[in-house]
Amino acid sequence: MVFVLSKKLKDKLGYIFMGLMLGKMAVSAAYLFPIIKDVADPKMLVAHFMALYIASLLVELLVIVKLMNKVEST
Repeated sequence: MVFVLSKKLKDKLGYIFMGLMLGKMAVSAAYLFPIIKDVADPKMLVAHFMALYIASLLVELLVIVKLMNKVEST
C-alpha cells in the first residue's frame, strides 16, 4: 500500500506512514482486547504482541526511509 501511495503522493509520504501506523495500531488493539479477557496472563500476551508489532513497524520504517531517499534523489 505504501508503494502505491508513494508513487501518487511523493511529498506526503511521512504523513502516509504516520496514518498507516495509527490505523495498524487501532486494528491491532481492537483485535487484542477480546483475546486478553480469555488469557490467564494478559501481560505476557501483550508483551509478545508488542514485540511482533514493533518488529513489523521497524521493517515498515526501513521501507519508508528507502522510499523517501529515492524520492529525494530524483
